[in-house]
Amino acid sequence: MGKPGRMGKKPKSRPKKKVFRKDQPAPLDLKLFSRVFWTKNTLAAAAVIFVIAFALYAPAIPYDYILDDKVVISENTFTTSGIDGIWDILSKESFEGYLGSQQNLVAGSRYRPLSIVSFAIEYEFFGLSPSVSHIVNGILYGLTCVLLFRLFFLLFPRSGNKGPVFYLGVPLVAALFFAVHPIHTEVVANIKGRDEIMAFLGALGALYFSFRYVDKGKRLFLIGVFITLFLGLMSKENAITFLAVIPLSLYFFTKSTAGRIVSVSIVAALAVGIFLLIRTAAVGSFFTGGAEITDLMNNPFVEMNGPQKYATVVYTLGKYIQLLFVPFPLSHDYYPYAIAIKEWVNIKVILSFLFHLALVGVALYGFRKKWVSSFWILYYLATLSIVSNVFFPVGTFMNERFAYFSSLAFCALIPYYAIDKIPVIFENHQRYKRLGLVFCTLYLAAFTAMSSYRIPVWSSTLDLNASAVVAYPNSARANLFYGIALYHQYRDVDPGDQKDRLLNQSSHYIGRALEVYPAYPAALQMQSGVVVERYRSHGDLERLLHEFKDILKVDPRVEYVREYLEFLNRRSSNRDKLIPFYYDLGYKTLYPLGYTTEAYVYLKMGYELDPFHERINAALVEVLEKAGNPTEAQKYKKLTTPPDQGF
Repeated sequence: MGKPGRMGKKPKSRPKKKVFRKDQPAPLDLKLFSRVFWTKNTLAAAAVIFVIAFALYAPAIPYDYILDDKVVISENTFTTSGIDGIWDILSKESFEGYLGSQQNLVAGSRYRPLSIVSFAIEYEFFGLSPSVSHIVNGILYGLTCVLLFRLFFLLFPRSGNKGPVFYLGVPLVAALFFAVHPIHTEVVANIKGRDEIMAFLGALGALYFSFRYVDKGKRLFLIGVFITLFLGLMSKENAITFLAVIPLSLYFFTKSTAGRIVSVSIVAALAVGIFLLIRTAAVGSFFTGGAEITDLMNNPFVEMNGPQKYATVVYTLGKYIQLLFVPFPLSHDYYPYAIAIKEWVNIKVILSFLFHLALVGVALYGFRKKWVSSFWILYYLATLSIVSNVFFPVGTFMNERFAYFSSLAFCALIPYYAIDKIPVIFENHQRYKRLGLVFCTLYLAAFTAMSSYRIPVWSSTLDLNASAVVAYPNSARANLFYGIALYHQYRDVDPGDQKDRLLNQSSHYIGRALEVYPAYPAALQMQSGVVVERYRSHGDLERLLHEFKDILKVDPRVEYVREYLEFLNRRSSNRDKLIPFYYDLGYKTLYPLGYTTEAYVYLKMGYELDPFHERINAALVEVLEKAGNPTEAQKYKKLTTPPDQGF
C-alpha cells in the first residue's frame, strides 16, 4: 500500500527537458568552452586522438620516397642544399629545383614553398631520411586532429559541453572520423602530401584565433589570424578558401558584431593579398604562368568540348561525395582516362548535378536561420571549389588529396545527425542517441580497417600503381607507371623465366597506356626501351625495326629510338637491313605524313651508311626541296634515280 495521504493524489508532472529540435547551433559561450575543454578528461581525449592518428600511419615510417617525393625532396637541388637552399625555395616556382628552370608544366604553376622548406631543414640535420619525414607527417596530422577536436567544441557547443560525458558528443566522434578517414591516406602516407597537412593546419589555426578574437577583442588574436593563415597559404594555395570559411563560421556560430567579423575578414584578406604578391613575384604571373597547357596529362580536358568538360566535372563532384561515404576503390591516380569523357545524358552526371543543386538549395534556405547543415554545406562547397575544375583547371580530373579540406564537412555532419539531430525526433531520444553512437562506432571501425588496408600500398611505386590499375584500369598514367615499375624490377633480377615474365608484363601495361592514349610521349619512350630489351634477348633485327617504325609513325620525335638507331649505324653488320629501313621510314612513311624534318633525319642516317645510294640521295633531294632548302638538296644530286622505285 502507498503511504497515508498519498492515495488518489494526482502525481506531480515532471518538467519536460528542453530539447533543441531546430537545426541551429546553441549560443556560443567561449568562457564555458574554455572551462570545459581544459579538463583532465578532454585533455586525455585529445591525447588519445593524437595517438590514434599517429599510430594509424606508423606503418608508413619505413617507407621510401615515392612519386613526387623526388620532385620536392630527393632530386630537388634546392632541398638538398639544406638551409642554404631556403631562399631559392621561397623565391622561385616549386618545380624549379627539380627541373632546373621554370617550365610551367601545369596550369597556374606551383608555389608551395613552406613544406619544401621543412624538407630542406630535415635534410640539413638528417640527410635524405624518408623515415624522419614520415614521422613529421604523422605528428602534424595528429596535431591537426587535436586542433579539430578543440574547434568542434566551438562548432558543436551543445553537444561538446557535456562535462564528464563529453565523449558522447559530436566533437570527439567527429575528430575521430577525420583521423581515420581512408581518403586521407594519400595526404599522410605520401611524404609530399605535407603541403596539404600544413596548409590545413594553418587555416584551422586562423579559424581558432578568429574565435578567440571575437571572444576577447584583443589584437593579439588578429595577429594570430594573419600569421597562421599566411603560413597555411605558403604551404598550399587551398588555404585561400578560408577567406570565406572564417566569416561564415563567425556568422553561424557566434553572436559577434558585424564590426568584429569584418575586422577578422580584413586581416585574413591582408594575409591572402601579401601571399598573392609574393607568389606572383616568384612564378612571374598572377595565375596562368604565361603558357597554355596542351599536354593531356597536365590538362585532361584538352580533348573535350565545353559540354563534355563540364559534364565530366559534375561527374567527378559526385565521385567525391561517393568516396566520402564509401571510400572504395581508392587510387592515387585519376588522370586520363581513369574517368571517361562524360556526356550530359549520363545518369550519374544528372544525379550528381541534381544532388549538388539540392545542396545549394538547402545551404541558401538555411543561411538566415543559421542551420548547422547549411554551414557545413557551404564549407564543403567553398573548400572544394578551388580544386573542382569548375573555375580553372588543376591538371587532373580529381584527386583524393583534393578532398582533404572538404572532407571535414562529412566528418562533422555524420556524427551530428547520428548523435544530435536524428535522436531528438523520437520520444525516447536517448535510446536513439545510443543507436547513433553504435552506428558511428561501426563506421569508425570500418574506416580504420580500410585505412589500415590502404596505407601499405604506399610502400613502393610498384604496389601503388598495381593498386591503381586494378581500381581504374583506363588510367594511361597508372598503366605506364606500373609498366615502368615492372621494367625497373626486370632490370634488377638475374636472367631467367622471371626476368622474361617481368619484361612481358611491363610491355603489357605500357601497351595498355598507349591503348588509352596512343600519342602518350612518355609511354612511347618506354615502349622503345622495352623493344630494345627484347631485341637484346632474341637478336631479331627485323622485328626491332618493325616495332620502331610503329612507334615513329605515332611520334617520330621519340628520342630513344633515334639514339638506338645511331648506335646500330655504328655496327657495319646491320647495313643491309638498315638502309632499306631508313628509306621506307623516311620517304614512304614520315614524308607523306608531313614530318619533313624527321624524314630528313632518318634518310640522312641511311646516307651515312651509303653516301652513294641512289634512292636515298633522290629521296633527300625531294625532301629538302619540299622543305625549301634547294641549296642543301644540291649536295645529294650526285647519284640519284627516281625515289619511287623500290629496292
